[in-house]
Amino acid sequence: MGFQGFDLFDVERDEFNRQFHEVVLPLFEVSHEGVAARAFEIESEYREALSKATSEADEINAQGWAVYKETSLDEQKEMLGAASLNVLNLALRDGLQSMSRYFNGSHPPRGSYQGKSWLRRRQAEFDDRFGIDFEKSPAEFARIEELVLARNAGIHPDEATRKEYEQAIISPRFLRYGLFSVEKDALIESFRNANRFLEWVWDELKRIRLQNNPKQQR
Repeated sequence: MGFQGFDLFDVERDEFNRQFHEVVLPLFEVSHEGVAARAFEIESEYREALSKATSEADEINAQGWAVYKETSLDEQKEMLGAASLNVLNLALRDGLQSMSRYFNGSHPPRGSYQGKSWLRRRQAEFDDRFGIDFEKSPAEFARIEELVLARNAGIHPDEATRKEYEQAIISPRFLRYGLFSVEKDALIESFRNANRFLEWVWDELKRIRLQNNPKQQR
């Protein structure tokens, strides 16, 4: 988030929190309210169609229509959940990247870092550059990894990606009966854990800044 000529490091600590409450959560709530309203409409239309049915064929057609519409809504809800996790994942990734840029002069990266995911690569980088071990965070690092894996499972809804997520995480938050699903409570819990993690990383980096320049004040 830093702009040329300005030192906005102190702002970085609250940026993830701001993005969630001003962007991610409002969009999630509005979109799911729309899905819920449409589900109510489908139920009403289905009941009306049944009341007007004059034959078994009419009833079967009404039931088939309702099932088709409900399946479409489930797919929309899944896509909306995946989009929410994707934005949250991007905000987490950008937060770590943005904070690290303030140290490109004093603690420059040494080449490229290895890892299966962007999070694992960033973990290797922060350990090498700053001596910050993500595993020592007061937040659950496994749940930080879950955010990345669940995002992948939602954006790339294939069996292999879902299995990777299911097998890597104990009690996955974003699977319901084996299917990808994002509920509001789980989304908020994932955010809170990620926010706790980012605040801890910021605190660790702030400590390094003060060591480099004791005159700096938070």
